Amino acid sequence: MKVQLFAIVAALSCLFPVDGDVCSAQEAAQPSKFDQAIKGLTRQDSDGKEMWTLYHNDQKLLVELDANDLKQEYIVLTSIARGIGSGMVIGGMSWGFGDDVIWKFRKSGEKIYVLRRNVRFRAAPKSPEASAVELAYADSVLYALPIIAKSPKGADLVDMTRIFMSDDQRIGPAIGPRFSFASDRSTWEKVSAFPGNTQLQLAAVYSGSGNLEKVPDPRGVQVSVHYSISTLPALGTYKPRPADDRIGHFLTVLKDFSDKNDPEHFVRFVNRWHLQKRDPGIELSPPSEPIVFYIEKTVPVFLRPTVEAGILEWNKAFEKIGFSNAIRVEHEEDVE
Repeated sequence: MKVQLFAIVAALSCLFPVDGDVCSAQEAAQPSKFDQAIKGLTRQDSDGKEMWTLYHNDQKLLVELDANDLKQEYIVLTSIARGIGSGMVIGGMSWGFGDDVIWKFRKSGEKIYVLRRNVRFRAAPKSPEASAVELAYADSVLYALPIIAKSPKGADLVDMTRIFMSDDQRIGPAIGPRFSFASDRSTWEKVSAFPGNTQLQLAAVYSGSGNLEKVPDPRGVQVSVHYSISTLPALGTYKPRPADDRIGHFLTVLKDFSDKNDPEHFVRFVNRWHLQKRDPGIELSPPSEPIVFYIEKTVPVFLRPTVEAGILEWNKAFEKIGFSNAIRVEHEEDVE
């Protein structure tokens, strides 16, 4: 009874203050909306230099986005870290072949919208065709994320759980026609923040029925899905190289309405590395940044020398265009 009476008196003292310090102390004791939102979550960062500051538990992911983040564009790469050994759902496979997935954020009111940029069409800047492309083709709005709170440094805190804790990647149908994402059994496996990128790995569970030879029970199929989200780098002197139909390449294809050479306006570029000589003044120079291939620890030990030799054989081709030791090989267990 005495405790209840004290609480009532304390409340009345704030309504009809005699001593302002009492109310100030009570207000200061209340956690902020931001502190309440991140309570019980693990913070992931890299000495304050991370691309995003992340907060997570087993099934939740909150992200801080500041004004600079809203100006950036991000490339999102999805892969299967651990699969089921059949079909396309195989560990180590890239997922979502086709257009590059480029994200951009847009803030409006109390929400931040996640846009997927339309990279299929373009035209020369400030040309009539560029105006036509802008009117005809738009980005896709994928998600609307309510702003939960402001961080102490002024960034917006949003909940990105629903982006990844879902089957937006359509992995379930690739397992079988009746498989769906089980959000109650899916958890974060790895959450890492770095200066130029964020790495997320989801231990996803899919539930369905039918006969799957590689899975003990189709009601709980485990697949590890890896998301790599990186800021698009400033390319500097990089120039895209048009593809030659006489040679086999992996290609990036788009429509450039300023190109008059093709009536369909298709332009095809070679997918290639951005190699630059460390010393441009000499005929044969190592690159500023070599191409690095990693041999997974899943490769049998007796095969690794052969695999490494096969990869390094490509250095002979790069020597003909002025690069020495353009390709380097590392072993997975050596870098963990």
